[in-house]
Amino acid sequence: MRQQLNEKNRSGREACDASHGFTLVELLVVIGIIALLIAILLPVLSKARAAANRVACLSNIKQIHMGITLYCDDNHDWYPTCAYPTDGAAYVQMNDDWIWWEQNRNLDDSPIAKYLNLGGDRLKKLLRCPADNLENRKPLPGIMSGQGAYFYSYTMNQSTGVNYVPEYWSRTKRVQWHRPAEKILLAEQLLPYGGVWSSIATLTHRHGERISTKTHALMGVNASAAFMDGHVEGIDEDFSMDITQVQLE
Repeated sequence: MRQQLNEKNRSGREACDASHGFTLVELLVVIGIIALLIAILLPVLSKARAAANRVACLSNIKQIHMGITLYCDDNHDWYPTCAYPTDGAAYVQMNDDWIWWEQNRNLDDSPIAKYLNLGGDRLKKLLRCPADNLENRKPLPGIMSGQGAYFYSYTMNQSTGVNYVPEYWSRTKRVQWHRPAEKILLAEQLLPYGGVWSSIATLTHRHGERISTKTHALMGVNASAAFMDGHVEGIDEDFSMDITQVQLE
């Protein structure tokens, strides 16, 4: 009798163990389902991350525009200078350079730092798009030593104010610019050499790219830009590479 009970208990435990285990086929099915879900979710997560970076980037450039606006309000409507690298001849460092990006200057003393009341890592974070990896940044050949590379994402329209030597100093006021809703003040440039942007500059590709209808070359799209009237939007080179962007009219 006892032997029969032991055999029943053993067989019951074996049946229970079998009901709670996974066969190899079942395990492979589960792994396959997980792999499929990952394959489906990764592109979605990647797109969501890219969209979040775009929003943050537009927010950054909007805040920088606000800082430049405050500078203009405080300086009789004059724009700051665009901070082109110093070459020892035509271009010099000026107190009114909107960003003191060079290694031999203190970024926290920049006009943009003063008017946004930011400094240190918070200021650097604002000046960098979260999608910008800052790779391959090198100093512009021929510039004076000590400046280094430009490790920020945003650049300013060179025609608003150029940091030339005093006798060739060129600056403009906001009121001089016609159609401000169509004129770029700040943009995301591909591999910038300083705080300056021009209409021949290549835009970043980090937010996307496609073939240009004008040049038929691969161009950046959705690059963040702040316009002179204060609105921000994504632009491409078919729009930015227009000589009227650096003309007052």
